[in-house]
Amino acid sequence: MSVAGSMKRAQADEPNLKRSCEEIEDRISSLPNELKTDIISRLPMREALKTCILSRGWKHIFSSLPSLAFFEYQFLSVPNSGRRLVELIDWTLANRDDPELCTLAINFNIFEKPYLTLKNAWINYAVEHNVQYLQIIAKIDEMGLPSSLFTCRTLTVFKLM
Repeated sequence: MSVAGSMKRAQADEPNLKRSCEEIEDRISSLPNELKTDIISRLPMREALKTCILSRGWKHIFSSLPSLAFFEYQFLSVPNSGRRLVELIDWTLANRDDPELCTLAINFNIFEKPYLTLKNAWINYAVEHNVQYLQIIAKIDEMGLPSSLFTCRTLTVFKLM
């Protein structure tokens, strides 16, 4: 077959390929929200965020994840990774629409004072949203811990490293 013939055949198949991709996308988009949440919650935070940003139908899924884990090493390839991670954590917590938060895990090793204050705000957010599992990997001795942490009735596991 000639090159021109191959190109014509490929062009003729293009609408079928587009339709197949649309059908696949429609099947994925039509999954129940509980299943979408389960899928997204199994991804690393950076990948989960990318998925939800790229797909309008999944955007609301990210805001209702019951467990959040932010690990600095996942963002090392991003310019200004510390600042970007802070922005991501702030944005995620500010845009959550679920009143319950089962898990919050943060591994964050930037020690400047403004960031230490933010860590307390994140812990307070978790307490206010009935966190059950809280893991903080950070330099805590300079920042202390908010008193709300010690009166949290829902907290069953607290790991501080």
